[in-house]
Amino acid sequence: MKRTFYLLLTALVYLAAGQPAAAQQKFTPKTIQFKGAPEYSDQELLAAAGLKIGAVLDSAEMSGHSQKLMDSGVFETLAFKFDGVDLVYTLVMHTELYPVRLENLPLTPGKEMDAALHDRIPLYHGKVPAERGLTEQVRQALEEMLAAKGIKANVTATPYTDQKLQTVTAMNYSITDPPVRVGEIHLQGVSPEMQAKVKSVAVRAMKTDYDTENTVGNIERAFVLLYTDEGYAAVKVHAERSDHPIAGSQTIDIPFNVTIEEGRHYNLGSIYLPSGEPLNLTEINKAAGLVTNKVETSLSVNGGVTLRTALLYVTGQ
Repeated sequence: MKRTFYLLLTALVYLAAGQPAAAQQKFTPKTIQFKGAPEYSDQELLAAAGLKIGAVLDSAEMSGHSQKLMDSGVFETLAFKFDGVDLVYTLVMHTELYPVRLENLPLTPGKEMDAALHDRIPLYHGKVPAERGLTEQVRQALEEMLAAKGIKANVTATPYTDQKLQTVTAMNYSITDPPVRVGEIHLQGVSPEMQAKVKSVAVRAMKTDYDTENTVGNIERAFVLLYTDEGYAAVKVHAERSDHPIAGSQTIDIPFNVTIEEGRHYNLGSIYLPSGEPLNLTEINKAAGLVTNKVETSLSVNGGVTLRTALLYVTGQ
């Protein structure tokens, strides 16, 4: 449906000096009211339209302020009526508004970011249209928020399609230039015995593409997997993005702080089937594809790997 707005001006218009006065006649509405958009306050709509209570307006200015609301893309239709006393806007909300998704911006989605965007954009309530003013206003605001962190970057807005649902579920905001990567990983809580192996995992994670939603979880899982494979069954890993990204001429690097609570080192004991029989270690080693002339007599070596292999073996049987 084509978005339109309508003017119903019912005030008496007088002619003076032989010239039509409709375009020049000034009016001072006693009240400015909005109907049909309950999720927005009058203050938000007034700010978005650029209107002020007590303002003196002619018909062209009323139309101009209405156009500002329509240009936001939030409303499907808009009509306004001035009866000489009250200026009343009747709005119909657009049904296709999408939540904002950050692809690779080093910002934290949530209440604080939404509040910062709302301070800049009165009509922003967490959702934007697929195109038009509000979507562009959010894009510009995100660039400004990045600039405040010392990051000069180009942000684009594109529809995000859920691969399972095969439908647009969000508006995706991403930095297209320069590339955003995982930067230096600062480690805490690593024992001397695990230093070399942990550093190897950190090196592999560095310089990979940064993802706002998933990178923290990916980093934590990588270290947890390492530790569980080494027999640290109760390890806890907490990764946190640094508040000081490094914006270079070629890339934007996002440093991370990773704290590891190793816990105790465990050796895997015996594994028994429901029948009470122990799993045959020779069969487990064969399923794991171990090339050796010696069958391990203890499950303490690479306990996590052995346990996963044993469970896969049982499942396969």
